[in-house]
Amino acid sequence: MARPRPAPARLPTFDHTEIEPKWQQRWEADRLYDAEVDSALPKHYALVMFPYTSGDLHLGHWWNFALADVHARYKRMRGFNVLFPPGFDAFGLPAEGAAIKSGTHPYTWTMENIRRMEYQWRTMGGSYDWSREVATCLPEYYRWNQWLFLQFYKHGLAYRQKAPVNWCPNHGVLANEQVHNYRCWRCEAAVSKPTWSSGSSASPDTPTTCSTSPRSTGPNASSRCRRTGSVARKGSSSTCPSSAAKT
Repeated sequence: MARPRPAPARLPTFDHTEIEPKWQQRWEADRLYDAEVDSALPKHYALVMFPYTSGDLHLGHWWNFALADVHARYKRMRGFNVLFPPGFDAFGLPAEGAAIKSGTHPYTWTMENIRRMEYQWRTMGGSYDWSREVATCLPEYYRWNQWLFLQFYKHGLAYRQKAPVNWCPNHGVLANEQVHNYRCWRCEAAVSKPTWSSGSSASPDTPTTCSTSPRSTGPNASSRCRRTGSVARKGSSSTCPSSAAKT
């Protein structure tokens, strides 16, 4: 009988703890994935979900990031100047609730988690422009949200109107997620629904009705559309003829 052939030699083990950090540091030193401000190349803006600052990334994050990274790399290979910023969704009720539960200041809890998650995220080796990392809880980010809202207001796309709110006598206005069975999620007090004046916004392409601008209220106010300036028809709602004609 023929002797069996010897098993092929095993390939050297891939030591990712040595190879990956080496090249990731090289890419970052070369600023390989930084978007150029004045590039003559066609521009492509890639945006992936900003993870919530829970403290750790998980497999679902990896799945989401990998797909977006593949597409961003494809656009670069096609000759585009790609802006692909990372960021953290850190301005919301979960951060407040977690800080209360842990007894930690919300800023401390959030920023410590961001640092931990950023380290985990960087080990993935994605093609992000880390020089443009954002965190939605920082003033340098949300100041632009405020600026955009003011532009909407100046152009008649944001206005004040009365709307019902969830009111807890101990904790003030609550989001819908903070109301459980008509009671406050913290103190169990009964939640009422008073009507208060609040901010609203409207798309320039979708509204078919218009109301008087809050800057022009009173007995002598003219009922004109905030977008077109047309005089609104009177009735149960003030309908702008220019907007209605486009529907």
